Amino acid sequence: MPSNCALVLASLALLCALAARVPDAPAEPPDTITPDAIGVPAGPPNSSAETSEEPPPHSPPPAGSASSNVPSYDGRFRSDARLLAALKGIPAARSRADSALRDRLGIQPPAPDDTVLQVRDALNFSRRRLVPVTGDRLATSLDCTANRPRAVITVMAEYVVAGVVDLDREILHETVHAAFALRLGDGFARLPPWIREGLALWTAGQGPERVRYYLAHRDALDDPGVLINGLDGPHGLRDYPEDFLAFDYVEARRGAEAVRRFAALLLDGRPWSAALAEATGEDWPAFQAAARVHARAALDRLADPGLADYRRIAKLGDEPFPIERAQPLLGAARAFRASHAGSTHARGTLFFEGKALRALGRADEARTAFETVAEAAGTDCGFEDDALFQLGELHEAAARRPEAAASFARAVSEHPDGGRFATALYRWGLALHRAGRTAEARGVLQQAVATFPQDPLAREACGVLGK
Repeated sequence: MPSNCALVLASLALLCALAARVPDAPAEPPDTITPDAIGVPAGPPNSSAETSEEPPPHSPPPAGSASSNVPSYDGRFRSDARLLAALKGIPAARSRADSALRDRLGIQPPAPDDTVLQVRDALNFSRRRLVPVTGDRLATSLDCTANRPRAVITVMAEYVVAGVVDLDREILHETVHAAFALRLGDGFARLPPWIREGLALWTAGQGPERVRYYLAHRDALDDPGVLINGLDGPHGLRDYPEDFLAFDYVEARRGAEAVRRFAALLLDGRPWSAALAEATGEDWPAFQAAARVHARAALDRLADPGLADYRRIAKLGDEPFPIERAQPLLGAARAFRASHAGSTHARGTLFFEGKALRALGRADEARTAFETVAEAAGTDCGFEDDALFQLGELHEAAARRPEAAASFARAVSEHPDGGRFATALYRWGLALHRAGRTAEARGVLQQAVATFPQDPLAREACGVLGK
């Protein structure tokens, strides 16, 4: 019979999708091109130690750790000032997370020795296939290899370096998951996703920003109601606003104490439906119906004041993007930034301004806009990788090949979940080839062909490799 720890791990992997995983190692041996030859621009070149396989996320901390619950990091960004600053702030962030669990959620945080926070790279450039880790930018899993289970919070270094996560609040979010997983074991995995994520978002104070962020997504531009599809439906990132708003509804109707009561009942082992009824006075059908009404109204309440104007801008800048829309888009984007300087959507609007400027042939102004979007990163935009890709194309058009390679490289290296990941990888290698950096180009293009053999650029890459 499998052990309880094995059941915990299996349930978490199957039902919770919280575990950060490295994809299985490819059957083929690693390429002879070393990480140093690839020349990743973000952070220092990889050391020879990085050519070995990374430890799986459930393994104990490596030898030489900074402490028993914060393993040392020796990845690609180990000398990057942005990551070093974040690493320095982790102990204080964990302390604040513990206080928030007590004060906000009314539960005891995990004991220090029961949690591990590890920083890892989502991309391993020593492999033939450059497949990023699937899953969240931060994630929580259980490690049952020690004497007692420990929660492992995994932070992907790329997203800290790119500035697209608020590490302080994300650590709090994942600490909520850790507290419940340690207490409930596989029972935590059986909780509905809206409870797991909603409680974490509510406790971490991330709900309003998630609502505003997803309201600006392409699939919500025409109908924001797509974000409210029922708490018991299929679950993905787009459902996080509704998860949070369910607990926002509990707080609005019964007060924050009702949320804390619900959490306490769950931790005592009460079935979630019974705990919900006791904490809110409503059974599941009545609760879900009322929470949906509350959520739909809350979308308007929490929306950025400039959202309607931003939606018009985003539609003007949507693909396919004909030149006829460039001038209207530029005017609308500049008017928005003048009248909504503090808007959540200001950087997104600047991206569309850069797109209009590029279409109008104003390359220098476009480059400035894209550089600002890429460098002034935050959790409110989502166009950082696309801005780097556009910068790469602008540099290529101006025959600035080293700069083009660096921009495409950053799009790959810092944004492994970006929508242009595959194309940026090819364009990086091709830009290196045109810049005369043959060895580096071969390393990148070999990885591109091995990872994305069906990409339209594969034939051109194979032509370069055949020379």
